[in-house]
Amino acid sequence: MYWTKVMALLALLGGMGAVVCKAQNPDNKRIDHWYFGQGAGLNFSGGAPVADTSGAMHVWKGNTTMSDTAGNLLFYSDGRHVWNAQHDTMPNGDIWGIPPGVFPMDCAIAVPKPGDDNIYYIFTSDGYKLTQQNGLQYHIIDMSLDGGLGDVVQKNIPLYSPVTEQLAAVRHGNNCDYWLITHEKDTENHLAFHISGLGVDHTPVVSASGVSNLPFTCSFCEYTGAIILKASPQGDKLCSIIHRRWQNTGLGDQIQLSSFDHLTGQVANSFLIELDSTFGGTSFSPSGEILYTEYGYSIAKLVQFDLSQFDSIPVNASRTIIRSSLTKEFSSDLAIANDGKLYGCTPWAWVLNKDSLAVIHQPDEWGLGCMLEEWGQGLAGRLPDQQLPRSVADYAASHAPEYCWLGVEDPDGIADLIIWADVDLLWMRLDKSGTATDRTFRLYSTMGTLCAQGNVRLSPGSAVAITISHLLSAPYLLELSAPGEPRLVRPFVKPQ
Repeated sequence: MYWTKVMALLALLGGMGAVVCKAQNPDNKRIDHWYFGQGAGLNFSGGAPVADTSGAMHVWKGNTTMSDTAGNLLFYSDGRHVWNAQHDTMPNGDIWGIPPGVFPMDCAIAVPKPGDDNIYYIFTSDGYKLTQQNGLQYHIIDMSLDGGLGDVVQKNIPLYSPVTEQLAAVRHGNNCDYWLITHEKDTENHLAFHISGLGVDHTPVVSASGVSNLPFTCSFCEYTGAIILKASPQGDKLCSIIHRRWQNTGLGDQIQLSSFDHLTGQVANSFLIELDSTFGGTSFSPSGEILYTEYGYSIAKLVQFDLSQFDSIPVNASRTIIRSSLTKEFSSDLAIANDGKLYGCTPWAWVLNKDSLAVIHQPDEWGLGCMLEEWGQGLAGRLPDQQLPRSVADYAASHAPEYCWLGVEDPDGIADLIIWADVDLLWMRLDKSGTATDRTFRLYSTMGTLCAQGNVRLSPGSAVAITISHLLSAPYLLELSAPGEPRLVRPFVKPQ
């Protein structure tokens, strides 16, 4: 379809970042379905979540689920297998990005290919084992195959090694592409990989802005060092959990908070929050202004941190306890759903005989006003476990910028416009019969800078040209508009 082609070309050219406005998040429905734990699931497509017991996955830790922008389930994965919407293993779906006997926390996350409605990536990392086998890999799904149920067309593509088990994804600042973020093993380096219409860039943006992972002091510890990475729904903050307790250091765990520049992929402004014992779940609130985390071994505490002043002293001083209990871990993971609530799971549910999740009903409210309900969401007899699904952080935001000229349509009469460029002129011609039409043209750089504007009269069979001799050799966007008509946008490249 035309819009898919425009999306692909714009993503290929680097996106359009400046000419945007706030709108309902078009990707909110991508997280309508969750599958996790021991056959557990939730369906958010009707607004309020409903337990879904149809899932085929039984998983202890990390997993990912992907739906389309209409909320239709596409697939889900534990990093070992990929299941389709009928809960069958996809063709070539035994990807084994996570080898047997390895149990990373952020083991899998799915990301769409910008500009292509059919192509999706699943990124996997096999964690922090002493002898990492696979490192960071990705696998490609084509949803146009197998009658629309999808097929894994490539798998186990090496991306980087060695890395930790941390994986997070946010939308790029150009509002078209994505960043996949992880952490290099035994260094301070965060790694950000650009995902665009061209595919996955194998050369990461490297930021030496993170604590290095501590050396091993035990013979079998995969979940140590930097193990969990969460991004805010706005894509501007990162929260990293550093696990030290099981390394016999005598130290509690840490949270590292950082700023993320989603235009450049750089991580900066990092600072630490000390926890007095082992970690539990952690998540930003939907606004990104409050951080929730659970920690404690004998006594479990759920706390809030105020991030409105993003600096070490005020954030550390803002620690507020929401819940403190002798119960084992209250929440080993927290995740934002598209209903604006936070949900928490725990592997102790089987001990406590609780087939349900915790719910924080008003997560952007401070203190007890957040309305914590410890076992508020039933799972119809299925047990949660240690992790909820991982997804692109921005999908949980209620509003998002209109990206890649979202909503551009083909006006009647110029749908078959053909354009081509030489060094001095951009040519336009209508390729079908019809009546002449007057349009306003604007030329933009791919970062949204207006480079030229004027008026043009288009007639069937006749080519007209506008001057581009003053422009540098680079990609541009041509916009044609008229009062009461939808815009038409076409990308082009001015040659040298």
